Amino acid sequence: MQKLGREELKVELQKHTCIKARKWALEKIWGSVVLEFNRLFDYVFALRSVDPNGTFELMVERPTEVEKPKFKRLYVCFSALKEGFKRFCRLVISLDGCYLKGSFKGEILSVVGRDGNNQIFPIAWALVEVENKDTWTWFLQNIQNDLNLGDGSNFTLISDM
Repeated sequence: MQKLGREELKVELQKHTCIKARKWALEKIWGSVVLEFNRLFDYVFALRSVDPNGTFELMVERPTEVEKPKFKRLYVCFSALKEGFKRFCRLVISLDGCYLKGSFKGEILSVVGRDGNNQIFPIAWALVEVENKDTWTWFLQNIQNDLNLGDGSNFTLISDM
């Protein structure tokens, strides 16, 4: 940015000015992460109001009462996807996780099934802070409850791990 200002505009820009300008531009492009985080509670409320039988779990971390809550996890499973899996899919589920890029770092965990035509059928997904034993356990417990898997003896589980 300094080089561009010097060559194109014939202006000498200070480094801190460029940093502030870049931050401003990225916020205009991507939006404010803080403002978007505050909308997560509204999003989950809206999901619950339009799909009361779905499962929508938002976890935040708040070490003390005075601190603002910090996003931890979000689990989403629509009731139509739960019922569709139970009625029309094979007893096979696949698990996967991938990194999120952009201003919010974390991972998305997903579970999909296979329908009668061997097509991918999405079931549920979660946004988590990091992929580890704790987050996978939490995610799998939610799936187990949503799909009534019991002890899991009637299902085949596929994972890349």
